[in-house]
Amino acid sequence: MTISEYSDFYHNFFKPAYADLVAIIADKPQQIIFEIENSFSHLMVYHSTDPEISTDVKNDNLIKAHNHLVRATMDCYKILWTELSNFLDKILENSSSRAFSFNDSESEIMKIWKNFKEKAVLARKEEMKSVGVNYIETINLYKEAVDEGRVLLEKYDFDKSNKVKRFNFFNLLKNQGLGFMLGIISGIIATWIMS
Repeated sequence: MTISEYSDFYHNFFKPAYADLVAIIADKPQQIIFEIENSFSHLMVYHSTDPEISTDVKNDNLIKAHNHLVRATMDCYKILWTELSNFLDKILENSSSRAFSFNDSESEIMKIWKNFKEKAVLARKEEMKSVGVNYIETINLYKEAVDEGRVLLEKYDFDKSNKVKRFNFFNLLKNQGLGFMLGIISGIIATWIMS
């Protein structure tokens, strides 16, 4: 591990993942902040000017700093995938929302949603299989899963969704109001007949 490899990973993997996460959830998760802090602490040992810290100890701390950054990057994608999944699942599990809230055919939306879920499963399997061996492949698979979720999010039409919700609300009021009025009329008629 070299400092330029650390820097390359930071700029090309961590920063884009972290920027996407913060932009989507509008927050900086504590879990990621802890990993950044740990990475920074190890990086400071690596850059220490203390003559009592050997080159081996410095290099070991650079590896540890990198490992914390790798963990933070994976966590960014996992949190991002979970947030997207929670949002999209609520929409896609409701057939009326699913049918009218996207700017694409229902079959295409369901195909993308299926890919979104399957890619996350593949990423998780790769993570379990290659712990400590091939983190780049795992990160790329998590990124692909998140990208599928983004495709769905881009096809989601908030205006259409709000119209569907309003329509459903007014239909509920209309149906319940009609039932309520019929109940009152039936009650009045029953009272009139009984008296």
